Amino acid sequence: MYFSNLPRISAILGIASIGLISPTLPAFAQDETHKETAEEAKLRVNLAGRQRMLTQRMTSAACFIELGIDVHMHHDMLAEAHDLFVETNYALSHGDEELGLFVERDPSVVVGLARIDRDWVQFAPLVEEILAKDEGDTAGLEHINEIGLLMLRHADTVVHLIEDAHQRNLPHLSDVLARTINLAGRQRMFTQRIAKDFCLIDSGFNVEANMEHLADHQQYFNATLTALHDGFSGVLLPAPTDEIRIKLEEVAEVWQAPNAVITAVIGGAEISDQDRHVIALEMEHVLVTMDEAVKLYQEFNHD
Repeated sequence: MYFSNLPRISAILGIASIGLISPTLPAFAQDETHKETAEEAKLRVNLAGRQRMLTQRMTSAACFIELGIDVHMHHDMLAEAHDLFVETNYALSHGDEELGLFVERDPSVVVGLARIDRDWVQFAPLVEEILAKDEGDTAGLEHINEIGLLMLRHADTVVHLIEDAHQRNLPHLSDVLARTINLAGRQRMFTQRIAKDFCLIDSGFNVEANMEHLADHQQYFNATLTALHDGFSGVLLPAPTDEIRIKLEEVAEVWQAPNAVITAVIGGAEISDQDRHVIALEMEHVLVTMDEAVKLYQEFNHD
């Protein structure tokens, strides 16, 4: 698989640091002397990074529902993303024995997670209204997108706060590995943000601005995929195992069809039903395959 070098890669990688959620699980009772392990730290980076993706997944699903595209599938997607977001944010704060997470004690991370809880008070009713009636509306979609982007910024901040905390508390955990997991995880978010940009353009919502966003996010995804495969000195590890390298090449393979559609749309092509099908369905394959790559990074031991 050929990975082309793209312009502005250093700039793109340089910006990587770009009602309360009701507890559904009891806090994980634990020993106050618990010291976080590198494995738990990598899991936290992965899960916190996945929260970024879920903010955009919910908005994207809401948009496709509003357009009447694969409504049943996107309704299920919205419901599952809603529940997973709630459960994960609670687990990151309060611990989860099944996941192997202990209560978060770093003050900066605790504050960051609480900020996301406050965002959720505004976001959750909008999502739940769509789930209750299986349809959306343009006015509601604008508000969902606005709050979703706010949540994305705050979720991204939390990922970097977790990275910083680990570098202080776990100096033996490679900061390059933590950053690599972060940026590999960010690729999951871009699959959903690209799908959302496409849907917003298709719905006629703020087309000029969203066309610019679509072009930027396509470039970020392509540039980061290249850097993950080949490495970027001092910033990202080159694919550290054959299994990860092959998985990244699988991502590149399943990304080809959506990437071609996005390139055509950016070039001014009219969106067809086939294009909608590719973005609604094939982007799911990109997300799943990229998530598999992130899990391989999480399992990788870098000594």
